[in-house]
Amino acid sequence: MPCVQAKERQQREAHIRANRRNVDPYDGIDDPLALLKLVHSPPKPDPLIRYLPPPRKPATLYAELDSGQIAAMVRHAHSLLKKGDIHKAQDIAACLLAFVSADISSLLQELIRVEELRPEFLFHRAAPKIRNLLTQHLARVAGHDRLLTDKLLSALAWVEDERVVELFAGWRAQPPSWASDLHIPAHQYAREAGWELSSDGQRRNLYHEICYPLIRSDAATSASPVTVLTDANLFELDGTSEVLAFLGRRQPIVVPITEANLGGGLPRRSLILANTPRSPWHAGMDSLPTQYSQIGGHPTWVQDAEYPTCGACNQTMPFIGQISCEDIEPHREGIFYAFLCSGCAMTASTYQQT
Repeated sequence: MPCVQAKERQQREAHIRANRRNVDPYDGIDDPLALLKLVHSPPKPDPLIRYLPPPRKPATLYAELDSGQIAAMVRHAHSLLKKGDIHKAQDIAACLLAFVSADISSLLQELIRVEELRPEFLFHRAAPKIRNLLTQHLARVAGHDRLLTDKLLSALAWVEDERVVELFAGWRAQPPSWASDLHIPAHQYAREAGWELSSDGQRRNLYHEICYPLIRSDAATSASPVTVLTDANLFELDGTSEVLAFLGRRQPIVVPITEANLGGGLPRRSLILANTPRSPWHAGMDSLPTQYSQIGGHPTWVQDAEYPTCGACNQTMPFIGQISCEDIEPHREGIFYAFLCSGCAMTASTYQQT
């Protein structure tokens, strides 16, 4: 029987190879709004069809939208929500937020109403009215629904305005009764959104709001203030570069690969620093259709937020950059993260994958 199954599989694969054809679902379409609607509603997979990608990357298409088209995309996401296509609507909302910093408050209100709060990234710097809805919802469910409480705390952390900082500081000073049901103290949810409370109850960012993507370089001699994946290091950064001054060090920064075996086989020195910065939240979550490798910006956590502690001062080490293996070698999983305590000149690296 196994031999028969293997033969049938080989015949199917041969048939697919012989009859597979390319289809361009975007043929003749140039309008970015129309293209994006197709991007977010791809045709059903067919083993005999290889669907071609859109003529421009999704992030580029979003950047081409004018204000009227952005509003139309928000309305399109609403229509998907009404049809029950929640995940498609969430994907569009995430792209609108990450790529064009659109106001998605109306979508967030509806998502709160139906208690679809993930990905929590959608609540990044949301309006005060959204924060109020979240806190009201938290007051109703805390102590009764641990999972929903967890989602609400993470969403609030992403709002990260002064009132949220005050709430988190209050919970640290006097933990609420419902906090005993959580896996971590309530105030520590802030780390999921890239910040923490300082000793005096203020917000301390764990990422830099300046961000430069790392892009492929076909020329091995391309000049760049960042060297990626040398024989022993994840990053080597030129401390004299004005571009990298936001990192707070004027000396070279070297970040070793602490999990060297995971870096094995990846091409060395294969990415360079782009000339143009991008939004620090352009790659704020791991399902966005973009390239994730970057210096600065907010990390793209594959799992939970994981900031190391400086061995010298015992402070949480801020994130300074990341390398996505897929940006270097297609279909290779995982992201390497780099951290720097600028005061102690200590660096660290970690790795996550699905």
